Amino acid sequence: MRKVVGLAFALALASSAPAVAAPTTCTGYVQDMTIAANLDVPAGATCTLVGSVVNGNVTVEGTMLSYGTRFDKNVTVTGGVITIANGNGLTSALAGNLTITGSTAMNYIGCPNKSNIIQGNLTFTGNSGRLYVCEATVQGSVTVNDNIRVNIDWQGATVADLNRMTVGKNLTCSGNLQSGGPVPVSGGNNTATNKLGQCAGL
Repeated sequence: MRKVVGLAFALALASSAPAVAAPTTCTGYVQDMTIAANLDVPAGATCTLVGSVVNGNVTVEGTMLSYGTRFDKNVTVTGGVITIANGNGLTSALAGNLTITGSTAMNYIGCPNKSNIIQGNLTFTGNSGRLYVCEATVQGSVTVNDNIRVNIDWQGATVADLNRMTVGKNLTCSGNLQSGGPVPVSGGNNTATNKLGQCAGL
């Protein structure tokens, strides 16, 4: 299995060819590359993608940091954590679904603007970590269900803090619990076709 590791390796590949032949494991820093197949971030590893394109599906058991990167299919986080601060509109859109389950840490979709685009659905279920959305456009639905925030630390007390999202379909939150507190989901200034359950007032 081929790995993408280290800045020098990534830049050398990027300068030699416009598309790199399918590295399937990312454990380092990748800039200005096209990854032509599926990509995995294994548990314990950190993958940083900058200005790149991933043609296949992405699975994350470790940590993924994405800046200005386009995902042509789905991104699935299972027990890992993701940060998305793409901000380049459709040129850095996530074309499929973003699904996060089993995460124990902070998952972040960042500012400065709504050009963080997810063209499918955003689903955050079965986590003890947190989801923070500063600003984003989700063309499908957003679902935040059955998360339990146990450790109240610097990341914040709520299961999810959802802000300034433009949601094409439904924004639904249910079954979320905050240990020791009454407000499991926070945020505001979101627009959606319907805002349901614990997200009705957001």
